[in-house]
Amino acid sequence: MSLLVQICLFINLCFMKISFRSFFLTISLILSVSIAFALPMGLRPVLTQRCAPCHGPDLNGVGGVFPCLMTSQLVKSGNLDGVIKFITNGSPADSQSLVKMPAKGGHLDLGDKEIRDIAKQVIELAKNYVDPEAANSVSQFKFGAWNLKWSFNYGSPEIPVKEMELKKVELLGDGKTIALHIPNLKPVHMAQIDYDIKSAKGEEIKGRIDHTIHVVE
Repeated sequence: MSLLVQICLFINLCFMKISFRSFFLTISLILSVSIAFALPMGLRPVLTQRCAPCHGPDLNGVGGVFPCLMTSQLVKSGNLDGVIKFITNGSPADSQSLVKMPAKGGHLDLGDKEIRDIAKQVIELAKNYVDPEAANSVSQFKFGAWNLKWSFNYGSPEIPVKEMELKKVELLGDGKTIALHIPNLKPVHMAQIDYDIKSAKGEEIKGRIDHTIHVVE
């Protein structure tokens, strides 16, 4: 890529009640090409006003009737002129969509500059959208936990905590947050998560998170 891509990892540790004995680590993987674009929690106003009413607050579609823009083949292709043409003219006559999009999405006051801006933003957002097939596969993630033995001796072997095992991964509705389900969570000296997934556009999202779990409530 010609632009520097920043990978921002927003980590939230959310614990259910102890009786559930289940752990959800949500990792938001957001790719952004500039600080100005790093807005993971919401859409730009123009998308909220012009696109979200039909395509949903995250542009992930509504009820199977209004399609998800993040998985649109046209949007994922990055064809700016093609997306602009689609917005301007609406759905083609041979469209298979249940609901045909009217010209300019019904917003007849849309000008050329605003249409171009919308097209560019939707294409950039689609780059951040995680491929559901990879994100929901446990094989794309690796979880390990270890403790150390405290003693007067220098150093310690890493003692695996075998009862803590990754059982399930789940891509949440925003298309960017992945929940890792790890039963029997407890405090450990070292916990490690490796991930190797792809965005909806096929770009690799790969890395490692190392942390300590101090308290489970």
